[in-house]
Amino acid sequence: MAFRPRDPSAPGLPRRRPPSGRRGAPAELPSGYRVEEAYRYLKTRIMSAALPPGTSLNELGIAGALGISRTPVREAIRKLEQEGLAMRYPNRGAVVTKLSMKDVLEIWHLREILEPAACRLAAPRIDPEALSRIEKVLVELKGREVGPEDYETSLRADTDLHGLVVEATGNAMLAQVLEMLNERIVQVRVVTSPARFQHSVDEHLAIVAALRARDADGAAEAMRQHLASAREDLVFLA
Repeated sequence: MAFRPRDPSAPGLPRRRPPSGRRGAPAELPSGYRVEEAYRYLKTRIMSAALPPGTSLNELGIAGALGISRTPVREAIRKLEQEGLAMRYPNRGAVVTKLSMKDVLEIWHLREILEPAACRLAAPRIDPEALSRIEKVLVELKGREVGPEDYETSLRADTDLHGLVVEATGNAMLAQVLEMLNERIVQVRVVTSPARFQHSVDEHLAIVAALRARDADGAAEAMRQHLASAREDLVFLA
């Protein structure tokens, strides 16, 4: 799955870059680049669960790991706060956001509104070859005895299908909103039963079939049913 960079407190971290005035040192990087570097580093670790919810974002430790000053790290954390991936507390500093079940269900409700609408927009213009590749993976998963690697394969197919739908809408603002929503709930880890796994495969195949037929209403309804079914599992696990 996602790449997990080293923990700032772990041994073997990159050495701090020498000051730019030292002979043989790399040229000083622009401030904006250093902010982006810190932002991507932290976001990757949050999205891959290397920094789990509630983890303190220690500016000094992060700066030392990246070989930069604390200022770009502070700016990077502010960007994460704006995206809802970090929160700042008095006398404690910033931590990785921990969602409540209420938060998750509110985000899920927005997905149930937006993703069926995305299917309606995507149906007339979605790439049939890309659909076929996803369908092939889903068909191979259908009806077989589920192993640990199959959950990973199913998750990739799910991510690819939802991403393909959003891309095919041609609506950059919708894509941005849905990306933000999905990033907010990435920390939710749902362990599904083999029965639920097969239901999910069937639901995704129904979405693919409707999209292949350019059936906008059918694709929207298939997506709505899929998200509603997954939400029931989330409520049950709460």
